[in-house]
Amino acid sequence: MKNNLIISIPVFNESERILNFLSEILSSFKDVDNCTINIINDCSQDDTLKKLNVFIKSLNSNIKIYVKNNSINLGHGRSVFEGLLLGLNACQLLTVDGDHMVSGEDLYRFYLNGCKSSASIIVGTRKNGDPPLFRKVTSWIVKLIVFVKTRRLIRDCNSPIRLYKNQLLKSFLNSSLQNKLTPNILFTIQMVRDRIKFEEINVSLRNQGPIHLGTTWKNKYKQLPSLKFIIFIYRSFFEVIKF
Repeated sequence: MKNNLIISIPVFNESERILNFLSEILSSFKDVDNCTINIINDCSQDDTLKKLNVFIKSLNSNIKIYVKNNSINLGHGRSVFEGLLLGLNACQLLTVDGDHMVSGEDLYRFYLNGCKSSASIIVGTRKNGDPPLFRKVTSWIVKLIVFVKTRRLIRDCNSPIRLYKNQLLKSFLNSSLQNKLTPNILFTIQMVRDRIKFEEINVSLRNQGPIHLGTTWKNKYKQLPSLKFIIFIYRSFFEVIKF
């Protein structure tokens, strides 16, 4: 049976957040027919996988949850792409990161608003967050690069919160993006180039608290970028420029 909705969630070391996030999603999306959650676990080094397995075994919901474990650590970008591949046959594919940046209720509200839209891609514009200055500067630089390449000012070029409709991914997904570091930014550029109808809808972010620091980027200090983040930005910059 073809899925009506697949929710794709890449995770890495999210043991402190993922179960609460899943519980919120299960509660908010309980009335959506034929809904499935695909979790792409990118070789988490904490007990994310253990907690997920216990949670799924005790699950009492009409929403099914599946976990795909990467054989090696692929990185966030590749994990995002793996999630898209798993959702190719979905009528609707909703993507969101596993760091609980948005509540299940607000994610559901975004989904409902997206369903009302006639656009094929709905991009969530993240609001009310309080990122450190270096993240704000990075976002503005990305926005400027995307504008130069597309002549369109996209409010949140790298948003992981997206709704793909009408099995668009079968024609939209480009295998050349499979190993890219920043697929969401490249998807943004591609959808504008391909003149795909899209809409930007605001999504309120929740306060993630101090535990949010250091999961992926290994930040020791909130206001300073880690070396890992700096190297990632350096490599991503040339990736986006060349696209």
